[in-house]
Amino acid sequence: MLDVISDSQYFNDHYLAKCQVDTPIDIVEQAWKIAFQHRQQFLSVVDFGAGDGKFAHGGQYSNYVGYEIDSRRTKHTSLPSNAEIIHKCAFSDVKGNFDLCIGNPPYVRHHELNDEWQNKIANQLSHELGIRLDRRSNAFIYFLCQAILKTNDTALIVQVIPYEWVSRPSCSFLRKYVEDKKWTVKVYRFEQDVFAHSKVLTTASITVIDKTGKNGIWEFYTIDNQFNAVRVQSATGSNEKVLSYKSRSPFNYAQRGLSPGGQKIFCLTEEIRLAFKLKIGIDVVPCLTNIRPVPDKIALLNTTSFQKYLVNAGEKCWLITPTVTPSEELKTYLDSVSAEDRDTYTCRNQSPWWCYRAHPVPDLLYGSGFTKHGPKIFINEIGAVAVGAVHGIHKVKGISKIQLRKALRTFEFESRIVSHSGVLKKIEVNQMNSVIGTILNDT
Repeated sequence: MLDVISDSQYFNDHYLAKCQVDTPIDIVEQAWKIAFQHRQQFLSVVDFGAGDGKFAHGGQYSNYVGYEIDSRRTKHTSLPSNAEIIHKCAFSDVKGNFDLCIGNPPYVRHHELNDEWQNKIANQLSHELGIRLDRRSNAFIYFLCQAILKTNDTALIVQVIPYEWVSRPSCSFLRKYVEDKKWTVKVYRFEQDVFAHSKVLTTASITVIDKTGKNGIWEFYTIDNQFNAVRVQSATGSNEKVLSYKSRSPFNYAQRGLSPGGQKIFCLTEEIRLAFKLKIGIDVVPCLTNIRPVPDKIALLNTTSFQKYLVNAGEKCWLITPTVTPSEELKTYLDSVSAEDRDTYTCRNQSPWWCYRAHPVPDLLYGSGFTKHGPKIFINEIGAVAVGAVHGIHKVKGISKIQLRKALRTFEFESRIVSHSGVLKKIEVNQMNSVIGTILNDT
């Protein structure tokens, strides 16, 4: 088990601030309402990541215990007489055998987690579950695993968590685990942004795992702003199944955008490039960090469109080159970057800190996120590097770039992608590889 005494070394104010998203009281009430649809009463209840203890209210139980590492969250909290909050890590020595695990666990992206803490918890959970956890999982997945482990064989799990877990590759190990157990799963996707007051950009759900169910059925629902639930056919919210995943081939493959170590310092505007007198092709190369400024009607990202929609518009469109022997001009710029700005995981693990592993230039550029129809796609005549949420399609062969772009632009993405945040949808790299494979087979 994780050494409770050393918990504090893993959590700083930055991490705790990321965790602390208050759950609206009506969402708490809705979670309890759904719980009572499955059970009339509960003896022992646990809440991992209890926050200010909202879930201690509104339920009927003999005993409630919440785990909340940040004692400041409960400074002014009033609890029922049969409830308590323990100020320890949720993964410390927890007795288990609870009838219900209810709550809203922290949503922290995996790259913002402390590396040592993440490894300890992932190893601990992997050992206890008997499966290998995906280290790309965000924090709430670890909490969901803990909920499974610390509830009894006839328990109910009711969690307010991101809807993405029903489709993301990083969560596939947990979906398979639940499927193999043949537990009954119901997932209620909120149509409205229930955490609009926070900076959490994800579609929320109430996920129910009923361990008494042995049929392995998964049901999906949408909940409107009046909390009316309507059953839908699949996780996409439509009658279409979620796009399948396919590993990349040697040719015609998608690849995610480069993560050099922080767009703030590696990707520059034209104004900054000129200020430091950085030379194009030597100190910097063209890049695309944001797909939105380029109109959907543009098919070709060439010198003219790059200049008009990116350079002249003040977008970050120049990527510094990863040379070990920078020019005097580039060295001047690199020296101007503060130690705080380059204190990222990537920069700390490359030497020199700016010398990232270069990505190949893709034949086509596309945005991994979209709101309608499908992603924007451009033929990459300018030779821009795809960065961040802008992804690329490489080594196009057996089909022209024009044909491939046209086929992708007419493909029905919208009904087969799970909503990421509100109307925003994101296509995973291996989903794009699956689409490309389908197009090539039909050509």
